[in-house]
Amino acid sequence: MLTDKQIRDAKPRTTVYRLRDTQSVCRGFGVVVAPSGSKSFFLSFTSPEDGKRKQVSLGRYPSTKLADARRLALEYRGKVDNGIDLAHEKQKTITHRLEQRKLGTLNDLLDLYIADLEQDGKRTAKEVKRIKIKDIPDYVLLRPAHAVSRDNI
Repeated sequence: MLTDKQIRDAKPRTTVYRLRDTQSVCRGFGVVVAPSGSKSFFLSFTSPEDGKRKQVSLGRYPSTKLADARRLALEYRGKVDNGIDLAHEKQKTITHRLEQRKLGTLNDLLDLYIADLEQDGKRTAKEVKRIKIKDIPDYVLLRPAHAVSRDNI
């Protein structure tokens, strides 16, 4: 069983090496020790989608505790056993975040809204423009529109 002392005492070598939790309930759990001395928890698994061996990071040691990493590894192992490919799921999350960033800032959204009001000949366009300039701080205008909440305004 992998212990905190084993991880603490693991010295860096010239190449990356792994300490595996061999007697664990969670197959594939371990620690990667880099030549720089940094240590990271990982979970190795065979992808249910393509049958390839993959690895997912669970956090860096010592900021992530061994017990927390083991708990997360058990959770992830359960997902893999249920047919979910963690690497594919992580890639989908990253892609979703990138798409959210492309949606534009609050400033972009308000500019479109004001242009639409002006095109329709609405008198409220001037009022919205005034509110944008006078009442909304620049740091809020530069945030992604989907990330702005009532607390920011």
